[in-house]
Amino acid sequence: VARRSRDTEERGRTMAASKLSKGVQSVLPRMKSVVNASRIGSFSDENVWTVFTPLANRLKAVNLGQGFPGWEAPQFLKDNACAAIQENFNQYTRSEGHLNLVQELARGYSSTLKREIEPMSEVCVVNGCTEAVYSSLQGLVDPGDRVVMFSPFFDMYKPQIEIAGGVPVTVPMELVDSKWTFDEKELRRAVVDGDAKVLLLNSPHNPSGKVFTKSELETIAGIVRESSRTVVLSDEVYQFISYNDDSEYVSIAAMDGMAERTLVLSSSGKTFSVTGWKIGWCVGPSHLISCVQSVHGLVSFCTSTASQEAIARSLRQAEEPYEDSPSYYAHLSKIYRKKRDFLSAALDDVGLTPAIPEGSFFTVCDISGFRMPEEYESMEGVTRDWAFCLFLAETYGVVAIPMSPFYSEDQQHLSCNLVRFAFCKTDEQLEEAASRLQGLSQHRI
Repeated sequence: VARRSRDTEERGRTMAASKLSKGVQSVLPRMKSVVNASRIGSFSDENVWTVFTPLANRLKAVNLGQGFPGWEAPQFLKDNACAAIQENFNQYTRSEGHLNLVQELARGYSSTLKREIEPMSEVCVVNGCTEAVYSSLQGLVDPGDRVVMFSPFFDMYKPQIEIAGGVPVTVPMELVDSKWTFDEKELRRAVVDGDAKVLLLNSPHNPSGKVFTKSELETIAGIVRESSRTVVLSDEVYQFISYNDDSEYVSIAAMDGMAERTLVLSSSGKTFSVTGWKIGWCVGPSHLISCVQSVHGLVSFCTSTASQEAIARSLRQAEEPYEDSPSYYAHLSKIYRKKRDFLSAALDDVGLTPAIPEGSFFTVCDISGFRMPEEYESMEGVTRDWAFCLFLAETYGVVAIPMSPFYSEDQQHLSCNLVRFAFCKTDEQLEEAASRLQGLSQHRI
């Protein structure tokens, strides 16, 4: 009886609420369809990743498009992660960065940047290098400020600049004799004459694989120093994936007069093959770090404590001998060099002329010497590089990425015959891709 009574009361409340709701609806205006904020209205849900990654899955293609490692993280890192969780590093940590991690980062960067880094005020740990760029731009850029970058550029840079209210300005690099070059005069016009607030630099570079030489960095630094207010955001996420054996890695932040106007941005994802951990950081003078931290503290407050502790322990271990190499970093570079050389040879063998990368795990190829079937050559609404990648996936079961998304609209002509392959995959995947690509040579002009 009591249960029936409660059921009756519940039905009564439901009916009353329904009548009240209908009454409210009769006096309130109907809600319009939800629209995006104007600052993101130009961004499309469809991009190179939402098209080609599902396509690779549907076709069971070898995915040499998206740049995520195709193997496990080193065992010592996973052991450190398990230990950190078991040792109860599971609650919020310091917003600016877990103490053990900022101390390790300061130790390492003090050597790289040739100056003493203060861990408590000159390091900020964020959610991956993507947030490092985002929070830096939000903390530094006012509406209308010009942000200069080389093209091709990592595709997230442009929308992040625009969300901050900045104006993206691109200085094109050109592929000359399989080497990426830039025009010093164009860079000076963009930075100095254009009164740029930020120069967004990426070395080793995605998507081109270029590593800016010490001489080039000195040229860039000299141009930046001509400006009274330009700050450099130096994305160095591929620092340890570099193939220049004869030279020490050089950051623009170590150049004369650049320490006070440069933020170095990086992360653990590419170095330790844990792109899903999203542990990134910014290193630089306290007056710039405070701009980043002001945003980071409001966006996500802090990053995973256990993961930060695991990375802190692993940074020191990575300097020790690893397998048959003097350090984990040397091992990483060696295995990527082997994969680079294998894929470059396979691409060259079928006529896809690769620009041999000096760093990162991407190689860019020229497709101008190929003629696709007419349905792809005449495909409407897409650029030629995009059509070629569709042709490659649907005909040969290998996914590459068109280069046009890495260029601004007015520079699309520079990318129409360029595609990017990623070689951060297992040897078996690369061998399968090489085998499938053999038939492509029949389409050479």
